[in-house]
Amino acid sequence: MAGLSLAWHKRRTTKSERDNYRFFANILRLNVGRGYYTHSSFSKGETVKSDASKKSTCTGGGWFTSTGRYDWWMYGTAAARKPIDFLEGDTVVSAVESRGHAWFKQWIPFGIDNQAFQKSAIKGWSRAERLTLLLKRLFVLQVRFSCILKFFWLDTVANYLADHLSRD
Repeated sequence: MAGLSLAWHKRRTTKSERDNYRFFANILRLNVGRGYYTHSSFSKGETVKSDASKKSTCTGGGWFTSTGRYDWWMYGTAAARKPIDFLEGDTVVSAVESRGHAWFKQWIPFGIDNQAFQKSAIKGWSRAERLTLLLKRLFVLQVRFSCILKFFWLDTVANYLADHLSRD
């Protein structure tokens, strides 16, 4: 109230501040009061490996799990102009959206061969706005499906199955 002289004066907030309030209110509503202070009640789930490819001839993404489930797709021309770290993160989001319902109370080892997105996912934030938006979506999906993603880095040689899915 400092600096406000009349009763009807109000402090104004920015649109981004209001969006942040709305985001966290939705997360708290989605979480329904659950809090996990220990991960001992979570069991290990299926391992997931993902990859995205950005070539001049084709741009695609794909993922597979240790239980044999997989998916792959080709991106359109608008997505082909996005940076590869965004495409890698989008592939991770797609995998969680597809398989998250089966991961209740599990921690999922998730392999990514792009270090920029993988390190940002481990930290939980990024300076790049495009990666921050993907990490927010991943956070919401983890709360929604009550699972925990544990990211690890894959070199391209070890990620040959996902590599084949993401390439033409």
